[in-house]
Amino acid sequence: MTANGDPLETLKLSDIPAPAAPKKGEVIIRMEYSPIHPSDLMVAQGVYFIQPKLPSVIGVEGVGLIESLGAGVEHVKIGDRVCVPFGTYAWAELVKAPAKDLVVLSPKIDVQQASMLSANPVTAIFLLDEFKKLKKGNWIVLNAANSSVGSAIISVAKSRGLNVLAIVRRVAAVAIATSAGADVVLVESSTTLMKPKLLPKAQILP
Repeated sequence: MTANGDPLETLKLSDIPAPAAPKKGEVIIRMEYSPIHPSDLMVAQGVYFIQPKLPSVIGVEGVGLIESLGAGVEHVKIGDRVCVPFGTYAWAELVKAPAKDLVVLSPKIDVQQASMLSANPVTAIFLLDEFKKLKKGNWIVLNAANSSVGSAIISVAKSRGLNVLAIVRRVAAVAIATSAGADVVLVESSTTLMKPKLLPKAQILP
């Protein structure tokens, strides 16, 4: 990223020097996949709460293989697949990261899915943990339930025995919420003229 502003103008594909050899407690990761997350576009626009010193690589999440280790790193090894920790920008072939924040993933994991583990699933866990003590059998109501973070919230909620009422805005989005595990899906209509119509596990509301 060369400046803050329109990502189409400020994001450039560039050759940059490889990171220096890892120091004590650091690793070098060869990136495999890194998605385009909405927060990446906010970083590019200059409106995210964390801003790198420019020019800078960006990319808040991704997955890769450890290529080299700094001194004192023992809980991970070369060749381990790991998620890039928060604060390590991922849109590069090689990145340097603190080893203490790394979690080793199964070698059998779908790599593209693994590249999206560090943002939305963590957000889902915090939303369900930090505001209200929920018990098995409680209900939660979730808006924009067909989003990626919505699917993560539903999955985490169901793993804890919670019931989920999900709200979406398109009939086509019902399948996304139901496949994630929502117990009830409501489709919000933009017109009061639409009559309520019962769908499998879903209802359209005027």
